[in-house]
Amino acid sequence: MDVDARGRQIAVAVRLPDSRYELRLYSRRGRLVATTPVGRNVEVGFAPDGRSLVNFDLSDRGVAHWRIPTLATLAPAAWLNDGETTFVPGSAFVKRYVNDALSVASWPGGKILYSVPASRAVRLRELSANGRFGALQERHSDGESLEWIDLVAGRRVPLASGSIDHATINAAGNAVSWSVRDAVNTNQVHVSRSRVAVDGTVTITKD
Repeated sequence: MDVDARGRQIAVAVRLPDSRYELRLYSRRGRLVATTPVGRNVEVGFAPDGRSLVNFDLSDRGVAHWRIPTLATLAPAAWLNDGETTFVPGSAFVKRYVNDALSVASWPGGKILYSVPASRAVRLRELSANGRFGALQERHSDGESLEWIDLVAGRRVPLASGSIDHATINAAGNAVSWSVRDAVNTNQVHVSRSRVAVDGTVTITKD
């Protein structure tokens, strides 16, 4: 499920009784506006500009694009077929992985704004308002790590390791909050926050 940034519409992917899957567009008052079939695996949401719905799931039917409010099919932009493009929650940008690089791209034109070398084990959890700073999570053989990253300078500051549950960065890009699942009691998480200066100085406060 996703809600557009203006709070006017809600998109929901549902499984039907006959095991088919459907994308539904509702008004904020719950009125069904339009429907369209979708595949089983979906990473669907409102485009960063709120003018269309996009499914970035590459494991099923590939990139799909729908017009709002009719859910008529739109042809995906050519640049979406080059590499892997996915959402960054709460961001005006999208992230792209292509040729061993992780990039931040504008929408809908796809212009690369920032780019850093990265493996497929790296993902951007969230971005600052200008897309320059981010909360970066990476999978390792023995767990996960979380870092603050300056995508212009390529500077990465370690923040936490373990089983990272959630991570968020503020609009200015100088504060990160996250939760790490307890190694013994998996129903418990530890929440921390940090202030990070542009030079990489970090102060971490655990709650």
